[in-house]
Amino acid sequence: MGATGAGGAGGAGGVGGASPIGVGGTGGTGGNGYAGGNGFTSGAGGVGGDGGMGVTGGTGGDGGAALEAGPGNAVGGNGGAGGRGVIGGVGGAGGTAVTQGGGTAYGGAGGAGGLGSGQNIPGYGGIGGDAYAYGSGDALGGAGGLGKTGGIGGAGYTYGSGNASGGTGGSGNGELVGGANSGVGGKGGAAYAHGSGNAGGGQGGTGGGTGGMGGTGSTFGQGTATGGIGGTGNNFANGDGGDAIAYGSGNARGGNATGGADGGDAYNYGTGNATGGNGGDGGGRGGGDGGNAFVAKDSSMTSGGPGNAIGGNGGSGSFNGGKGGSGYAAGAGDATGGNGGNARVAGAGGEARNFGTGNATGGTGGNGTTVFSAGNGGNGGNAYVATDGSFTSGGPGNAIGGAGGTGTNIGGNGGDAITAGTGNAHGGAGGAGVNGLTGSNGGSGGTGTAFGGGKGVGGDGGNGGNGATGRGGDGGDGGNAAALDLINATAGKGGTRGIGAPDGLPGADGTASTVP
Repeated sequence: MGATGAGGAGGAGGVGGASPIGVGGTGGTGGNGYAGGNGFTSGAGGVGGDGGMGVTGGTGGDGGAALEAGPGNAVGGNGGAGGRGVIGGVGGAGGTAVTQGGGTAYGGAGGAGGLGSGQNIPGYGGIGGDAYAYGSGDALGGAGGLGKTGGIGGAGYTYGSGNASGGTGGSGNGELVGGANSGVGGKGGAAYAHGSGNAGGGQGGTGGGTGGMGGTGSTFGQGTATGGIGGTGNNFANGDGGDAIAYGSGNARGGNATGGADGGDAYNYGTGNATGGNGGDGGGRGGGDGGNAFVAKDSSMTSGGPGNAIGGNGGSGSFNGGKGGSGYAAGAGDATGGNGGNARVAGAGGEARNFGTGNATGGTGGNGTTVFSAGNGGNGGNAYVATDGSFTSGGPGNAIGGAGGTGTNIGGNGGDAITAGTGNAHGGAGGAGVNGLTGSNGGSGGTGTAFGGGKGVGGDGGNGGNGATGRGGDGGDGGNAAALDLINATAGKGGTRGIGAPDGLPGADGTASTVP
């Protein structure tokens, strides 16, 4: 006894009249597999019929569904293509796939948009089919269809030990605007793992103009949630990385980006860690910002799991570097800001805030790099350990400001640090100047302020760079320090002067004082 047959294909839509629009037939539903059989699988869902021709092309038929009650796989049918017309028809949706045993569920692909007249621009791409795995199998959402805006990838849902993956967004092929294709890639499909598996959002679609955003990944058990990678934009911006959300004991990792787009954010409402996605390196477009990371029970930030929150790194760029993502922790874990991207104007390090009992460390500023001796280092990220913005109470954790980046013109300033509890606050060091024909200046150190009994330490200023034929760079000033008493307040030292013709000036030392 063999497997059951595949569902039949839907019929093609009729030719539209002056007003009506032909609609493609819906694909037949695949037969169910035999429960408990030896590898028996259900037939794939039927392919949706193509939309008929008309003034507006007909909508493609939806792909048929597939249900597998036994151990095999289920494959949803693909959506039909949209019909041709003055305006191309919309592609049909991919069929849904469901498995109840150990098999994999594959959502059907969305149909392509029908071609329109003129530039032969297609209609909108069809949505990818969703996939559900109720047993131990994986679930993969179907890909979105090609269109002037690509279809959204189908979602993947697992309820057992399998992994869930969102479908890839459809490719975008749009009108020419100023000679450039304006198509938009579809967003990657979402992924939801309700059991012990992982969830990965789908990759954003490639766009003739703009790339699609990565899909969101969500876990409710022990698995890792990962946002999808943003899609490539051939003429304009790339898509941002997708967000990641973890509600259980797993980790959350925002999707990475490319080509100057921003990394995805990460949210952990359970006990795991959260890490923001990295911003994309952008070249002439500038680097993208790193994604933010949150570890908290809810948006009040009054409590949270013991996990760590780490902001994503900013991307590099020719002129502007991306900012590092911020890290926010409300429990016992640490908060760390991401590093800024390197560029002529480098990105700042991400901020770190700890509302619980852990530590906070600001991200390092990017390096200011350019052959024209005009690179500014990024400032280090600030760091705070306090229950709220009043700084009247806070956990015992320490706060360390991020170091400023180096710069061929001037180093970045160190980040400030503030603690409201018994922990120490140490300002970040200023970025060093760079040696060259003329030495560049060092950045100032960050301030360190301890309101709750800890030590306040100012960051040291960056040293000035040496000049081979010209003036040496000036040292950066040391950061100020404040604590409950002067014994616990240590000001930062000024940076050394750069050697040159003439030498630069040394940086001034910071001052120490008591907090109000």
